[in-house]
Amino acid sequence: MITNEVYLKALEIVNAYHEQVRLEALEIRQIEEFKQVRVYRRLDRENEPQPGDFVKCIFKHSASSFTRNKDYEILRVDNQRFQIENDKGVKKWHFLSTQHFKLL
Repeated sequence: MITNEVYLKALEIVNAYHEQVRLEALEIRQIEEFKQVRVYRRLDRENEPQPGDFVKCIFKHSASSFTRNKDYEILRVDNQRFQIENDKGVKKWHFLSTQHFKLL
């Protein structure tokens, strides 16, 4: 038989271990979530997009054929514009100065 003092000491050690494991699991989860956060860049001449890059729709008009928070692949780029395909399959040109999209 063990004494009450020894039992309480062992219980304290086990609880401390469980707390440490829980905190480590929480840290790992936070690191994984941080890795999934995307960094957005402005669409401008400095961050010149290339065909194959992606933009995210961050704002849309009510009549727009784009979906908010959806990624769209850039098809073509010219001097001040880029072309993407909307949800209806129609290719649309947008100026680099637009505030509706952010470059991924």
